[in-house]
This record gives sequence, structure tokens and C-alpha cells, in this order.
Amino acid sequence: MRESSLKESGSIAKKAFLIATAVGIIEILAGFFSLSIALVADGFHSLALAMVYLIVWIGLRLSGRAPDGTFHFGYYRFETLGSLIAAFFMAAFGGIIIYESYLVWLEPRSLVNAGLALTVALGSTTVATCVTVWIEKASRKHSSTSLRTGVLNGVMDTASAVAVFISIVLNGYFGIQHADSIAGVLIALAIFAVAYSIMKESSLVLVDACKCAIGDVAKSVTGIKEVHSIRMRKLGPYIVGDMHIVVAGEMLVREAESIATQVEEKIKREFGDVIEFQIRIESDDVNNKRSQEFTVKKPEEN
Repeated sequence: MRESSLKESGSIAKKAFLIATAVGIIEILAGFFSLSIALVADGFHSLALAMVYLIVWIGLRLSGRAPDGTFHFGYYRFETLGSLIAAFFMAAFGGIIIYESYLVWLEPRSLVNAGLALTVALGSTTVATCVTVWIEKASRKHSSTSLRTGVLNGVMDTASAVAVFISIVLNGYFGIQHADSIAGVLIALAIFAVAYSIMKESSLVLVDACKCAIGDVAKSVTGIKEVHSIRMRKLGPYIVGDMHIVVAGEMLVREAESIATQVEEKIKREFGDVIEFQIRIESDDVNNKRSQEFTVKKPEEN
């Protein structure tokens, strides 16, 4: 099931890459013909989004590989690594757009072929909105972190396309020349914001940051006296982990194993992202002895 989900997510990322590339090229060409830096900037934004989808696609293909002697947990984190690399590319594109917008601000110019620019801007807005809705549904269906990255970019792409549309109207029909460069800067800032969000989320995954109230689920199972040493880690869209549970010392082995199985099944049932969870059983006698050994004695008062 996980392999088919990764394969389908990869196919979606591939199609989104082709669409974003086509839209970006059309916007850049129309921007050059109409002298609209905002449209050119949005074209580069679309190409940056296409780069994101390309890296996500490659990452998802690698994620589908089975564990081997080198990657014992599988290749799932290649998806997260791909998202991080894509974010750096986006930041670079944002810097280029800000520089070009600054040059246009110094030498403002009126648009030519405003009708062409307006038509392309309207078309890119429509396409960006449809693709974003499509990717958002797919990311929820497959619980894909990398596709969720595409959703964030898609939202900003739609917003930037709307900004371009407004700037073309203001410049081409009302003579406000600086509207073009202002729209370019706003698009660049939007790119920076999304890039930062992706970098933050991906970095937390790569350093094993994971918040999940799994301990409370384990404690709700009858027969468990204590839960400790909980460790969780994210592998792309999935979670693996382990924990120690304390049971009565006089409990039979088969009873303790039954409790451990109940905990594992309940965790996987309530947290769909968990694909592997190891449970170590401890008796309360051993646990109490260990706790006493690590108790710090207070110095006796004179």
C-alpha cells in the first residue's frame, strides 16, 4: 500500500512539474514581449515551483526503494531531503527577482501589449488555482510531506499571479509604472516565505524532531503500569519508533506479549502514519530496582 501511494504521488508530482514548466515559459515570453517584470518574475516563480515538483518527483521515486545494507530504514527521507534542496533553489530565484525588480524601479517603463500580458496573467492564475486544489487533495490522500510542500508553493503561486494581474492593470491601463516592480518584490518575498517554511519543516524531520502523543495511547491499555523511553522519528510521510512498557513482575510471558501487541495495534490504528513500532517489556520489579539505583541521596544534615 505504501509503495503504491508513493508511486501515485510521484506521478502527480511529475504532471505538476510539466504543467508548471509550461506556464513559466509562457509567462516569461509574454513578460519580455510586454516589458512586464512582474510577469517575468511570476514566470520564474512558476519555474521555481516546477523545480520543486521535479525534486519531489525524484525524491518520491527514491523513497520507494526497499531497505538495504546501507539504508536500514529505507529511502523515505530522500523525499524530505528533496524538499530541502528545492527550498534553496526557490530562495535563489527570489534573490534574482528582487534584483531585477530593483533595476526596473530605477528605470520605470510602461507596458506594451498589455492585453497579451493580461490574458496570460489571467490564464496562469486559473491554472495555478486548479493545480493547487488538485495537489492539496492528493497530499491529504497520501499523507505526503513533499506534496504538501507543493501545496504551499501553489498557494503562493496563485497569490503572485493575482498580484501580477493587478500590476498589469495598474501599469497598462492607469499608467502607474512602479506597480510592476512592486509586484515583482512582493512575489520575491512570497517565495522567501515559502522557502523558509519548507526549510524549517524539512530540517526538523532530518534532525528527528517529532511530536506525537503516543505515550497516552499506551497508558490506556489495561495491564500497563508505566511507559517510558519513548522514541519517535519521521521517515518522509511515515513514523517509526519504540518504547518501554512496565508490567507486573508476576505476569506470564504470553500475557505480557499480548499487551504489547495490543499497544502496537492501537498505536497504528490511531496514528495512521506509524508503519513500525517496537515495544520492550519490563517487569515492575526490575524497573523499581533501576529507579532506586539512580535515586540521588540528599546529604545528611550535621
